[in-house]
Amino acid sequence: MVAKLEDFLTVKNSYAQRLLKPSIQAGVLHQRRHIHVADAAASAGRNVHAIGVGSKMVAGKPSGDICIRIYVLQKLPKSLIAPHFHLPAMLDGLPTDIIESAPAVLLGKRIDSAKISGSAKAKSSGSIRRSGHIAQINANIQRSVAMNDDCSTYKLQSMQRPLFGGISAANSGVIAGTLGCFCRSTREEDNKDAKFILSNRHILGRIDSEPDDGTILQPSMGDGGTSDKWVARYARGAELDLSSDANNKVDAAIAEIRPDINVKFEVCGIGALGSPVTVATEEVVRKCGEATGLTKGVVRDISCHAYIPLPVDPPRLLCLIDQIRIEPIDGDAFINPGDSGSIVVGGTSNGVVGLICGGDPNTGWAIANPIKNVLESLQIELL
Repeated sequence: MVAKLEDFLTVKNSYAQRLLKPSIQAGVLHQRRHIHVADAAASAGRNVHAIGVGSKMVAGKPSGDICIRIYVLQKLPKSLIAPHFHLPAMLDGLPTDIIESAPAVLLGKRIDSAKISGSAKAKSSGSIRRSGHIAQINANIQRSVAMNDDCSTYKLQSMQRPLFGGISAANSGVIAGTLGCFCRSTREEDNKDAKFILSNRHILGRIDSEPDDGTILQPSMGDGGTSDKWVARYARGAELDLSSDANNKVDAAIAEIRPDINVKFEVCGIGALGSPVTVATEEVVRKCGEATGLTKGVVRDISCHAYIPLPVDPPRLLCLIDQIRIEPIDGDAFINPGDSGSIVVGGTSNGVVGLICGGDPNTGWAIANPIKNVLESLQIELL
């Protein structure tokens, strides 16, 4: 009997916590690849950080078959790993694939958790520059990404009126993030004429609590935004459970736009958005974000269960389930810090697939919340 996609999803869900918890408790999210083989082998049983359903890879290329993907920090030959640390080749009769990958991180960084140089000058002008680390990442992206004249990062990181999707915007306590698109609330008690920005909760507010200041700047502080450039106020975010066995589906929030601020219902380089759509493995998708501009990626995983370390004190983890994992095409980064909040659309249509919230800045892959979960969690519809 041929297994169906639903079978893979069911088995993945039943094994996710069993495979992940030992590694999460051992601190895999805060570890790096080992240089010495002996050290890598010793940690082999505790380096699983995500599990999903997607393409099985053979010699670095998709085989066309579906499997349960087990993501590890460092992959080693079985001969170097103690037998009791071997990961299963099958789960309930369904094939697995072991994928070497760094864990995901959030792609926005709060000002109060960053080390910012030149702070005296920044405070006097109301502007805060990015940390050198993020600036260097963006410099690398400037060289690697194919630029579109209409969607250069210079334009996306500048003040724009009217507002449009893909530009720099964030809470006043966040260095940089992306204004994904616009929406309206479907709650009966909300003003039906009000327009909202859609982005991540960690971009428009706070991931671990309600924001102290709900002011949204465009551009963001890291791109030269100042308090007189505020365009919206935080309205609400999806509820998040930061316990170790939580089942969060989205990192999303909305901010109500000032009535005197005009908007253009388009995303830079993409245009007007279509209806929400589901996505399949190996589908090409696009996004426009503050850091990397207009980029393309390919969906490798349609239902990823992952943990993300949070830049809060004390350290905490965000567990996200049913995420879409998108990988770069031809070596060009799909995302980088500042792209959190970007809207993902189909490769040949503008059907909306998801909302970028995290990924790996070193290799440029991303995870996105499926858009249908975002709309349901926030009680909104796209404009």
